[in-house]
Formats: sequence, C-alpha cells, structure tokens
Amino acid sequence: MDDNVERRALSLVVIFFRHLAGRYQRELSDLTGIDQKRISRYELGEVEPGRSTLERFARATRVSSERLDQLLALYRTICSEAEVDRLSGEPAAMEDPSESERREDLEEIAAEIAESLKPDFYESLLLLEANLAAAETPPLAPQAARELAAELWQRLLPLPNRIRLQAIEFDEYRNWAFCERLCGESFDAAASDPAKARSLADVALTIAENLPGSETSRHRLMAYALVHAAKADAGLGEIEEANEKMRQARELWRSGDDTDDLDAEHFATFLAADS
Repeated sequence: MDDNVERRALSLVVIFFRHLAGRYQRELSDLTGIDQKRISRYELGEVEPGRSTLERFARATRVSSERLDQLLALYRTICSEAEVDRLSGEPAAMEDPSESERREDLEEIAAEIAESLKPDFYESLLLLEANLAAAETPPLAPQAARELAAELWQRLLPLPNRIRLQAIEFDEYRNWAFCERLCGESFDAAASDPAKARSLADVALTIAENLPGSETSRHRLMAYALVHAAKADAGLGEIEEANEKMRQARELWRSGDDTDDLDAEHFATFLAADS
C-alpha cells in the first residue's frame, strides 16, 4: 500500500477516536493518558501510531478490536480512492487541491463517520451493562459496593448526560452505593459548577426513588440525594427551593430505617451546616 495512503488512513483513525471521545484532542488525551502533542502529531501524519496505541485509543472509546480492524480497512479504502481520484484528474480540467484542502476533506469524513457511529457504540455499551445486570449476584459488603460504584461512574464519565440517564434504567446502577457516589460527585462540583451538581443530584434522586425494596428503605436514600440537590440549589441562588428540599430531607431521614450503609455522618454535616 502507498505510504501516503497508509499515513493518511492512520491519521484519520486517530481523528475518528478523538471525535468519539468528545471533540478535542485534550479529551482523548485525558481518556488515554497519551500526550496531547503526540496525538496532534498522529493526526498530522508526522508520526504513525502503532497497533498497541490504536488498541489503547479503541479501549478508551469502547471500540472492539474487530471494529478497529473494520475502521482501518474503511479509512484505507477512502484514502486510496481519494488518491486515485486526485491522480486521475486532468490538470487542465480541474484545479489540483492543495494537501491541506485534501486533508480537511478527509478529516470531515472522519468526523462524520465518528458522529454517525456514536449512537451504535453507546447502545452496545448499554446492552452490555444490561446483560451484566441480568446475572444474579449476592449483596456486596459496603466497601466492595462503593468500589463497584466508583468503577461504574468511570464507565459513564465520558458519556453524554442523555446516555447516563438511559444507563440508570439498568439494575446494576440502581443501588444505594451508586446513588451515594453520584451525591459525592455532586458535592465536589457544587462550588465550581452548581448546575452540574444539581443535575448529578437529580439523577441520584431518581435512583433513590426507584430503588427496589420497601418504601421506608428508600426514604433515607432519597433524603441523602435531596440534601445534595439543596446544596446545588443554594449555589444557584435558589434559596427557597433549597430550604424546601432540606425540609423534605429531614422528614424522609427520620421516617426511614437505619439499616442502610449510607454515610450518616456526611448527611449530619449537611444538616448542621444548614441549621
């Protein structure tokens, strides 16, 4: 295969992964740990990524090895056909596009393919989660449940909020530990981004409200989510809403049983700060 064709195909595959990760090289770098400048050199064709690097990009964006091979074949075909078209054009009949123009055209193709395939990749991920959730597993000890919740959060972290909301329909995410994890993420975001904090707390509250089990067993978890939503409301200047959520949280906490493994001390800190 022509070296130029292979170089362009590899650069486009990297561009494809960048668009799957978000849009910017920084986002792909954060996901993979590969230096942003190195990613830029891959995209410019200054350095060709090896198979292990491509596999690293693929794993970070939830792409299988089989799909990676299909993508490589696809982009090689696109670049090969583009090169044939360029070389077969009559100079007198058409203006030969510059290297940068050809590159912009191919990069646009890579971006469009990435965007069109995103829903399929996300849907596959959600189906995988559903299959995992279908397996019966015994209740986890509190520490193990929190560790699993942290792992689940890392899986959802690169996905859009719309996909996260779909994911929590599956039983694997509908548990006290993942709800608590979302509340922790909301707490961390409250000072710098109260809107994000409230969004996370709202998702946690949705999980709490739909938690399997008795109504009283849900009350304390709902209260836990409500105090975090109240903190976010206060950060947004919505004091009346925050006060109402704190009132509801106190009532729910008192009416719930104390057999859960929630961080009651953290909850009490919220109440003390609000007093």
